[in-house]
Amino acid sequence: MSAGRWLIKYSKMIKNFTDKLEPQLSRIYHADEIYIKCDGEQNYYWDIVNAGTRFLVATHYSDKRTSQNAKLLFLKVKQPPIRLFTDGLQAYRKAYRKVWGNKRVSQDNKIYTRLKADKDKRNNIIERVQGTIRERVKVMRGFKKQYSANAILDLLIVWYNYIRIHQGIKTTPAEKSSVNYSALKGLSVTRIEL
Repeated sequence: MSAGRWLIKYSKMIKNFTDKLEPQLSRIYHADEIYIKCDGEQNYYWDIVNAGTRFLVATHYSDKRTSQNAKLLFLKVKQPPIRLFTDGLQAYRKAYRKVWGNKRVSQDNKIYTRLKADKDKRNNIIERVQGTIRERVKVMRGFKKQYSANAILDLLIVWYNYIRIHQGIKTTPAEKSSVNYSALKGLSVTRIEL
């Protein structure tokens, strides 16, 4: 089996396992997207991080920066936000209204806040996470195919959440989020055929 096929197979297996874990989150989220180069084209990697624990809650890879892709990111979040911060991209507002919106916009304004990067630094939490992702992707000089980009980025998120000691919180985001591994006793990872 080639290294690429092994990587994709392993990525699916580990993601299947980690998706079953239940982190304890403050539900104060920061969302943003970064440019990812794939096959010479501009693609986007969307992510949401929990403020207190720095746990990457959800990610989404797309070739366009639209409200539909922001919506797909939000739909991956298991625990809805009590506060959500994003940059000024209009796609987030539309996606927020479709996924978590209230009947009254005034209620939404208590939960959802669009930040101006030059005036408000509260989104620096997600910017730091994305800096870590950019550092890793930069040395790879982009990706050749979207499916391999997804697999590699999924493994990068596992490393970020469960293995890497975060300098700001002095532990892994999973430990800070009190992830309960004992709840998975008896769980077997299904075999993936390629």
